[in-house]
Amino acid sequence: MVCKNCGNEIKDAAAFCPYCGTPIEKEDSNSTTQENSVPAEEPIKTYIDQPFEGENFAEPDFNIENNTKKHMPFNTKDLPSIVKSESLNFIKNIKDNLPKVKNYIINKKKWFIGGAIALVIIIAGVCWLNQPALTGISATYNGDCSNGVVLDENTKGFVVYGFYEGGKSKKVHNWTIQSPQTLKTDEAAKVKVEYKGFSDYLVVACSTKTVLRITPTYTGELSKGTAVTKDNWRIEAQYNSYDENYTTGDITENCTIEPANVTLEADGSYEFTIKYTDPANNKEFKETYKLACSDRTVTKLEASYSGSKSEGTVIDASSDITVTATYKDGTQEKVTGWTIDKSATLKADETASIKITYKNKSCTLKVECSSLSPSKYKAKCQSISYDNLARNPEKYKGKLVKFTGKVIQVQEAESILYYSAYRINVTPTGYGYYDDTVYVIYDNYGSDSRILEDDIVTFYGEFTGLKTYTSVMGASITIPEVHAEYID
Repeated sequence: MVCKNCGNEIKDAAAFCPYCGTPIEKEDSNSTTQENSVPAEEPIKTYIDQPFEGENFAEPDFNIENNTKKHMPFNTKDLPSIVKSESLNFIKNIKDNLPKVKNYIINKKKWFIGGAIALVIIIAGVCWLNQPALTGISATYNGDCSNGVVLDENTKGFVVYGFYEGGKSKKVHNWTIQSPQTLKTDEAAKVKVEYKGFSDYLVVACSTKTVLRITPTYTGELSKGTAVTKDNWRIEAQYNSYDENYTTGDITENCTIEPANVTLEADGSYEFTIKYTDPANNKEFKETYKLACSDRTVTKLEASYSGSKSEGTVIDASSDITVTATYKDGTQEKVTGWTIDKSATLKADETASIKITYKNKSCTLKVECSSLSPSKYKAKCQSISYDNLARNPEKYKGKLVKFTGKVIQVQEAESILYYSAYRINVTPTGYGYYDDTVYVIYDNYGSDSRILEDDIVTFYGEFTGLKTYTSVMGASITIPEVHAEYID
């Protein structure tokens, strides 16, 4: 494009000539090419004709009129229209290029999002490739266990964990149950859970169980005037089990108790009937339970003793005594809370009498001492030949025997914890000699009188059987053994 005023070549989109300042008239739109209709992208250039000398500019001329003529070679009156025209062109350029800028930003954003997604996929793939190998699984079930429940992948309550190399574990999903099972009353279902080539078996017991038996227990008072109601009872049911690990449960509220309301009276005895119907199979259970008022009239009292009866035994309220009371209605029961007037100490050849009282009723317990006086004990001992004792030990074992003989060996006790032992020959052979040895055990620690070898003694005691020992020559010797109570 050429300026009509000065003839210099100017840009097609220029609004005025940069050389002479002459405004450029726009041609008719029909004759203007499409290329000339596009606003110029480059800014308007201004030219300063100050000469350049070496490293310094020429001294500027500060005369306004001269500068205006030099640097603005156009009519200043046209300046507002020029600025307005250039501003409109600038705004038009912005509007025309706005879609391009917007598309550029959108494309950049798409590339950024796509790159981020690709990066995430790459990281996930690397993590998946580097995860530890699965080594096993473990499955549990805590869901509904009632009759008819189907155990499959859709049943709530299954929890499956996977175990990995390095000891790590985590909850896994997408496991399968190839053979679903249905829970049945009193039975258990075995379920196989599978995941990535590994499996775990679960045994799920059905919670619906039939009742085996019912057990009623009365928990209230038994005193006169007590009202027996359902609140005084606890009835438990024992349920069937596939593995014999029977369970129990409280079914009191679902039981009927007849009679329903009873007030206990003194000396009264009552029988209750408890009924229960099992909802699992409609089977009816029935139990009877007897109650007796604790305020009862005792008509008779009896006592027995099962403790030691040896000499020196003390009998008191802590001893092995059993007291039985007979009531007005004829029933009997073992009772506690009885008292003894005075304790007793058992003496040889004597019988002790102990008075026992319970609810204003008394009885006398008689206990005969099992220990005999020396004279009576010796009188009970039998003279048995050595030959009969040695030949028939089982016949005389436990019998009280007596022998007279000569002591041939003494082994005295070293403390109260031990017995003295003697070997005594009991069969006289003449001229003061004896034969046939008996092994005698005797408790004489602390006795003033010692027993010595060659003493002639008579001993009384219990035959306990045969004694076998090894002689100094290494021979095995078997002889009768007697635990002596007295040695004279």
